[in-house]
Amino acid sequence: MKQSYIQFVRIKRWRDRLEDAEFEQKMNEDPKYYEDILFTLFENCWHLKDWLIRSKELDEKIVKGFFHNNSYMKICQSLAIGSKHLIPTNPLVKKTRIFRPNQANNINKQSFNILTEDGIVVDAFELAKKCIRECGDFLVKQKVVR
Repeated sequence: MKQSYIQFVRIKRWRDRLEDAEFEQKMNEDPKYYEDILFTLFENCWHLKDWLIRSKELDEKIVKGFFHNNSYMKICQSLAIGSKHLIPTNPLVKKTRIFRPNQANNINKQSFNILTEDGIVVDAFELAKKCIRECGDFLVKQKVVR
């Protein structure tokens, strides 16, 4: 089994936590729980880049080309580095934690948005799914996984 596949499967387990049936109940009890899982997912997704480079499974230029040029991964990078180091050096995200409670004043998976540097509001749950899909497609295209 390739080393980067271990990291990709970890990312998918974090996605599974987001899709867990009991998850929304936990979110309503503590909205920070959702935020923690989202940031952990973005951190793990972004750090797949390091796994690919350090394992030498792919040429570093190809890996960096994908991670630094993909629009979803650029936002992922800003979130991952910002959540780990407080302030990213090249932020693409202006603000996070924009909650939109529903009519019952509950938090749900569509309650967490990201405001990008250019003023675009992005649904964090949808972004997480797109980042995972993009990483998976990249790994398949590069024949790291089937």
